[in-house]
Amino acid sequence: MRRLLFIIMLFSVSIAFSQDKVLLNENFTDNKNGWRLWPNSKEFHVDIQNGVLHLEKFNKNFDSRGCLWYAKQITDLNTADDFSLALDAKFVSGGDIFDVLDIQWGVISKGNIQTNSVLYQLNVFLDGSVRLDFFNSKWDNFSRVYIKDKLDQMSFNPREFNKYELIQSAGFIHLKINNVEVYKQYIVPIEGNVIGFQHCMKGAWEIDHLMVIQNNLRLATQKTDFAENLMDNMANIKTVTGEISGYIEDEGMRVFNKDELFIYPNPFVDKFNVNFYLAQKEKVDIYLINVVGELMKKETRVFPAGEVDFTMEAIVPDGIYIVRVVSESDNRLYKKIMRVGANDR
Repeated sequence: MRRLLFIIMLFSVSIAFSQDKVLLNENFTDNKNGWRLWPNSKEFHVDIQNGVLHLEKFNKNFDSRGCLWYAKQITDLNTADDFSLALDAKFVSGGDIFDVLDIQWGVISKGNIQTNSVLYQLNVFLDGSVRLDFFNSKWDNFSRVYIKDKLDQMSFNPREFNKYELIQSAGFIHLKINNVEVYKQYIVPIEGNVIGFQHCMKGAWEIDHLMVIQNNLRLATQKTDFAENLMDNMANIKTVTGEISGYIEDEGMRVFNKDELFIYPNPFVDKFNVNFYLAQKEKVDIYLINVVGELMKKETRVFPAGEVDFTMEAIVPDGIYIVRVVSESDNRLYKKIMRVGANDR
C-alpha cells in the first residue's frame, strides 16, 4: 500500500512539474481579448473578419518606411523562460521586394522603439528561408538558413492556412511548420511579456488560432542546479567539440547591456577586447560560446578592482558568438559578438 501511494505521489509530482500553462488561446471570435483594430488607416488595415485577424500594409517599404509594429501584451508571460507560440497564418497578397511573416517576442514599445524595446524577431521568408534577428537599439542578424527543400517535401502552400510554431526551450529557438521542425538556433533568452508582428513590407496576412503556452512550473532550485552543472561542464571542456547541455542563466534585461559589458572591435577578426568594471579584486572567468552551445575558449584571470580591459584571442570560424563573463562574486554579464573573415573587414 505504501509503495502504491508513493507511486501515485511520484506520478502526480511528475505531472505537476511537466504541465504547461496556456496563457492565450485566441480564435478571434468577437474580439473578446481586445485586439487593437485599424480598419480605416491610410497606411495599414487591421481588422477581424470571419474569425481571423487581418494584417495589411498598402505601400511598398521603399515608398513608405513605416512598420505596423503590431504587439500584444500577454499576462503572466515571461519570455526569459521556456514558452511556445503557435498560430495558423495565410499569405493573402504581397508585391514588395520580398514576402515575409515576422514573429516578435520580448519587450516591444511602439511609442519608443529605439530606447525601450529589446526583442527577437523570427522571419519566415516565402522564398524558402528563415532568419532570426535581435533588436536592442539596433538590429543584429543571425545567419539566414534555407529551408526550401523541407517546405517542398511537405507541399507547402503559403496561400493556404499553415501552422507555424515557435518554441523556446533550454536556450534554443525551434521553428515548426505544419508540425515539422525546419529551424533551430541557439540564443540567450530575454525577459519580456509581449508578442507581435513588425510587418514592414507591402502585403496582407490572415492570422487564426493563436496560442501562447509557458512552462513556468520549473523549480528555481532546478534552474540553479542546471547553471551550476553548466559551469562545471564548461570548466572541464578542453576542445571545441564538447557540447554544453542545460540552461545558460540569463540576467533578464541585463543581457546584452552595453553599459556593463563593452566588447570591441565588434565584429572582430582574430581577437577582441572585453571591457567591464569590478568593485573589488577577484577572479573572473571569460567564456566564448558559439550559437549551438559549444565552448570555444575559456580564460581565467585575477583582475584588480576598477576598470578591466582584457584582450582575448579567438581563432574561430566566421559566425555569431556569445561572450560570458562570470566573476567570483557571481556577477554575470553577456554580450553577442560577430566574427568576420579578414576579407570582410
